[in-house]
Amino acid sequence: MITGNLRRSCVPVLMALLSALTWAGSATAQTFPSRPITMIVPFPAGGAVDVQARFLAQSASKELGQAVVIVNRAGASGSLGPLAVRTAAPDGYTLTMFGGNLFRLQHMQKVGYDSLKDFTYIIRLVDFGFGITVAPDAPWKTLADLLAHARANPGIVTVGAIGPGAAGHVAITQLGKLAGVQLNYIPYKGAIESQQAVIGRQIDFAADTAFAPLVSAGTLRLLAVMNEARNPGFASVPTLKDLGFDVVATSSVGVVGPSGMDPQVAKTIHDAFYKALRDPEFAKLVEQQALAVRYLGSAAYTEFAAQQVAKEKLIVTELLGGGK
Repeated sequence: MITGNLRRSCVPVLMALLSALTWAGSATAQTFPSRPITMIVPFPAGGAVDVQARFLAQSASKELGQAVVIVNRAGASGSLGPLAVRTAAPDGYTLTMFGGNLFRLQHMQKVGYDSLKDFTYIIRLVDFGFGITVAPDAPWKTLADLLAHARANPGIVTVGAIGPGAAGHVAITQLGKLAGVQLNYIPYKGAIESQQAVIGRQIDFAADTAFAPLVSAGTLRLLAVMNEARNPGFASVPTLKDLGFDVVATSSVGVVGPSGMDPQVAKTIHDAFYKALRDPEFAKLVEQQALAVRYLGSAAYTEFAAQQVAKEKLIVTELLGGGK
């Protein structure tokens, strides 16, 4: 039993302890960062996410005064980075690029994370557009040609995309149902791998990001884009909507850390990446990679995450026939 006198004597000690903890947290925030920061990119090196992540990390490093070191951990539909961050110390020194497909993936299978509880959403950066690409010497000059061939050869035509559960996979599933075709879906760790598979004639076409540089170089032929509107860099290429299919595929990418991060530390990271996002050189990369800047601050990004989790649950239930 705690007496009144003992209780009163404990109060100053507890107040002093709370004050010390608050001061320690404040001091940590003021000195952050004091060592290099690890940024996990959960896709292969050389892919679209990796390229923009490296540029932004290098630019942000100048503002932070410490290196932002990129570590690639590809596979598991882009969830390996978030899984590593989920169990990391919430000190701001371990971050990851977070793809929009992860909001959907948790409704499809057991993933080991909860998008609403396990992360600190720091800054949303860009949206990636998707395109349907074939080899330059493929017999299909238009998407109609490709779909006609697929309709005549059910289950034979192969399509590659990140997945399962990624935006390209969902879009192709939608397109297949609307067009009345049965496609043979092949999952890849990253867009660069699916595009290389098309070039190497291992698959018939790809529905993925990272197409812009390869199309511009003549290494791939672009049959359609999956954006709401035509891509300015490929204005002659129709959207799926132009072709009569109400299908849109984009994927947001942002920077997240573990849950429970000091708000001031998160703000320091946010401010550095926000400045990097406004770098004129990044605008050139956005154009080259067919990206779209879609900035959201920490609070808005957190709200966006909650909205996407609810939205993707409906998509999984209605389109993909249930989930985990």
